[in-house]
Amino acid sequence: MHLLNISRKKGKIRNLLQGNAEKLPFKDGIFPYILLTDVLEHVLHPSLVLEEIYRVSAKDGLFILSVPNDKLINRCKKIAQYLRLSKYFITEYHRPCKKSGNVKMDWHIHEFTLKKMKDLLKKRWNINNLRCIPNILMPFQFLFFLSPKK
Repeated sequence: MHLLNISRKKGKIRNLLQGNAEKLPFKDGIFPYILLTDVLEHVLHPSLVLEEIYRVSAKDGLFILSVPNDKLINRCKKIAQYLRLSKYFITEYHRPCKKSGNVKMDWHIHEFTLKKMKDLLKKRWNINNLRCIPNILMPFQFLFFLSPKK
């Protein structure tokens, strides 16, 4: 809420809304384009968020969705930690928990594999394109280009 107030005061963005992604305050089918980046891993019910986005998406809309590949990211963190290289690659913000040594990000409620994402999306969305960021060999991020199923 604090950042929303700062943005409003500076006049950078006119229409800002804070709300619940599981119950969006918009009419059905009004958005031709929707971008959701690095959000699903933070919400309690990702399937409900995807349902809401489907509801507000235009019939011929484009939905761009990204989620981190936490499994690979955490594996790389463990390797860096084992090789004592983590101080060069991992910022203080992403360091392992001091008590447990766990390299997982404590603020992620869910971890998504490519299969899990495809399963979540298959009911309502056509996957028009899928990109692995930065590349297929090291897919730290999954980027989906989706259209609603009719």
